[in-house]
Amino acid sequence: MLVPLFSIFTISIILAGALLPPVAALITGLFSCLSIVLVAMLSLNLNTYNQGGPSQYQGVNVLAIAILLPIVIQVIVSVIVYVIMRNLLSAIHRADQAEEIVALQMAIRENERERAREHKQLEEGMEKIAEVHARVANGDFQARVSLEEGDVLWSIAVPLNNLLNRLQSWKTDVDVLLTTRHAAGYIVQQMRANFHSGQRYTLPLTRTLIDPIVAEVNRLIS
Repeated sequence: MLVPLFSIFTISIILAGALLPPVAALITGLFSCLSIVLVAMLSLNLNTYNQGGPSQYQGVNVLAIAILLPIVIQVIVSVIVYVIMRNLLSAIHRADQAEEIVALQMAIRENERERAREHKQLEEGMEKIAEVHARVANGDFQARVSLEEGDVLWSIAVPLNNLLNRLQSWKTDVDVLLTTRHAAGYIVQQMRANFHSGQRYTLPLTRTLIDPIVAEVNRLIS
């Protein structure tokens, strides 16, 4: 009657191995064996089976069937569940490691592609900057570094273009100043010629900043 009851303990071993770490199956099996021994000691009375001559070994048989057999079953089930769950967890761990390795390899390839793209942008950007420097050195202040936002050298191209804008503005101011200086010299020569000739000729306009002064002089002359 006790053998089917002791067999129920295998369910706890299976559940412990499935829901807890694999070593829990061995621990549960140990407790099951101790519980079997304890229940057997409290329930079985071997003297009842040893009465009479022909059945003097009946108590030993009952002990083997009621205690040793369930204990052997518990030990076998515990070991099997432990081995199966440990191998299963190892397989899952290897699968997780394989997925991590694949993800790492993909990240490495993506990083290599990104580095190759940045290297290409760096080479192209350096070529464009060198070309702009050469054009500026030859007097072309309208040259600009044409790089898109997000480029590796974008942070260098923007200040360089701003500097070139200022240089172009300064060059324009210098050109206007030189033109005005030449125009002023020309007007002075014309005024001296008028003074020495004693005639009042209208001074020509120079299309510079001194044209308002030339117009006022012409008004005074007329």
